[in-house]
Amino acid sequence: MARFAIIEGGTVANIVEADADFAQSQGWIDAADAAIGDLWNDSAFSKPTQDLDAAKTTQKAVVSQACQDAIFAGFTSSALGAPHSYPAKFTDQQNLNASVVASLLPGLPADWTTPFWCADADGTWAYLPHTAAQIQQAGRDGKATILACLTKNQQLADQIDAATTIEAVQAIQWSNP
Repeated sequence: MARFAIIEGGTVANIVEADADFAQSQGWIDAADAAIGDLWNDSAFSKPTQDLDAAKTTQKAVVSQACQDAIFAGFTSSALGAPHSYPAKFTDQQNLNASVVASLLPGLPADWTTPFWCADADGTWAYLPHTAAQIQQAGRDGKATILACLTKNQQLADQIDAATTIEAVQAIQWSNP
């Protein structure tokens, strides 16, 4: 996997990680050092000359993308009694929500479980059975992680709005703990 830029109107609209063959088939450009908002002139990336409002818009997009990346990186839950890693891309979130809802339905047998994809401390991924209480705890842990990322994203956006120079705007960055 490598980083590629999706170009719209000569500007980097998004940065994605993808397989090189797939990315090239989509017309995406290798973007090891590019950022959202950079300019593409059909041979090289460059930083645009910006006014303060444009810099704020660009930096908010950069921070928002970093927020999404942090969410998609997944979360850790000890719902199974020991820390396990859980995925959190869009489909993973939908699957977790569906499992939590299923665990709340009336009339479940006492031994009800649902398999869910997670990795143990060694990084071994497997569909492991979760009781109703365990899948609900994993759901709460996932929600807490996502909410923390969204809260951080809003706080950084507020800082960007309050910044008074382009340099100050660009200095506001997402950092993972």
